[in-house]
Amino acid sequence: MLGLPGGLELRPWSVSDADALMAAGQDPGIRHWNRLLVETPEDARRRIERMHERRQAELSAIWAVARPAGEAIGPGPVRRIMAGAATPGTAPRRVAETSR
Repeated sequence: MLGLPGGLELRPWSVSDADALMAAGQDPGIRHWNRLLVETPEDARRRIERMHERRQAELSAIWAVARPAGEAIGPGPVRRIMAGAATPGTAPRRVAETSR
């Protein structure tokens, strides 16, 4: 988890967040900038399970903005995560890039 301004957190989506993901998928602004086509709670659960699989395989990471130790309120602002650690004695590579 990563702390955000306003006491919010950036964290992986949880299956218990399916309703929040489905609601986000109905928002025209979110749909405009994201490939978030989630029409039913079951679609949302499958999508979250796929997010976990892709994160564990280090293929991608999609984050939720959430209240501390609570429910997700929407997708996070991270656009790209780059895998790999820095070599000791060198500056780390860019880890995350936020949406603009």
